[in-house]
Amino acid sequence: STTSGGGKLCTYSQEGVVFEVLVGQSTDAATAKAQEPAFQAELEQGVAQAGIVNPTQTELPGFESGVDAAIIEGSASLQGQKISGIAFYALKGAVFVAISDVQIGGSIPTSAAIQSQAQKTLGRIHG
Repeated sequence: STTSGGGKLCTYSQEGVVFEVLVGQSTDAATAKAQEPAFQAELEQGVAQAGIVNPTQTELPGFESGVDAAIIEGSASLQGQKISGIAFYALKGAVFVAISDVQIGGSIPTSAAIQSQAQKTLGRIHG
């Protein structure tokens, strides 16, 4: 899809599974940098909508050369069920990447596992 600002979004998910990979391309790196706070806020809102209150955010400056990133994670209990969520986001040039997983009663990937997958994903992007 194309955003109102001319950016391009590709979203992959599967019904019944709350695992998502989002890749968004802005028109240029400067525009993407200006949009970064809104992109981060959208991910934080997604974690909150899963019922996770007060998630922790870990900044990952210099995640890769020229790439800053962050991990947002937390858990909550709803009607006796544990809900856990983790989201990774990064900006590489004009390209945003996010990987998120929310599990009800199951376990989410570790921060290290998400970061490892993110490095593979970012390696495929020429942003």
